[in-house]
Amino acid sequence: MAKKEQNTPQYKILLVAAVIVAIGMAFQFSSSPTGLQVLDNDLTAPKTIIQEARILDTTATFRWTTDENAESTFKLGESESSFSQAKEFAIRLDRLQPGKQYSYQITTCDAARNCNRYANTFTTLQQPPARTNNELTGAATTSLNKAQSSLNKLLFLLLLVTASLIVANAFVQRIQGKGIIPPAVRMSMLLRKSESLIKENKHYLAYPMYSDMRQLYENLKPAEKGTHKKRILDVYSELAAHAKAQEANVLVDKYLEGNITKPELGRLRELLEG
Repeated sequence: MAKKEQNTPQYKILLVAAVIVAIGMAFQFSSSPTGLQVLDNDLTAPKTIIQEARILDTTATFRWTTDENAESTFKLGESESSFSQAKEFAIRLDRLQPGKQYSYQITTCDAARNCNRYANTFTTLQQPPARTNNELTGAATTSLNKAQSSLNKLLFLLLLVTASLIVANAFVQRIQGKGIIPPAVRMSMLLRKSESLIKENKHYLAYPMYSDMRQLYENLKPAEKGTHKKRILDVYSELAAHAKAQEANVLVDKYLEGNITKPELGRLRELLEG
């Protein structure tokens, strides 16, 4: 019994010392750059989104954005251009050779030095575009700038809008069938709505309305047809120009990706020269 009483104080001292050492190691580990606090650091690289890629015969213009503030570097061959922290970037490349393929790389790094590299190629045009297509080329570029970054989101939006228009159209037709809205009044409503949508650059919503106007036009009286004919033709011209620009955008994307076929290239030239 005497021996046990002598060891008990030593045991307590060792236990207290072990606890103190463990607490000290835990504090050192938590304050160390390699401790658990690393989990709180930013480990996600910024995303690079190409907003515009306008390729001509001797020049090319690129505009891209990131989802967070980042430094960006654009590299073309041995040439390199650096940009300070921002979310929007643009560069114009001059003195390019017509009909030549170029490889480029965009590197973006955030403040935590998480970096993302985007690499792609483009091919310059064989010859400068004709002066008569400047307006159409500008329209195609503007439409490209406003295109959705995600095709899935765009398809979902189109499906949702289409379903809404079907329901709304069925409701209006039901009302019209009961004689509540005369054809001439409904034509005026459709024209005002479609013209407003075109001004808001929402052409895809105006296409179904134009189809309704075409059908409704046949039921108008001769005097009513003369009243609305010019406005209907103006709506048609706007929608036709927009449809051509959309088709040109798709072909431009294929051209930039190097996947365009000869018939598609001929169609693109036809659109640009038309």
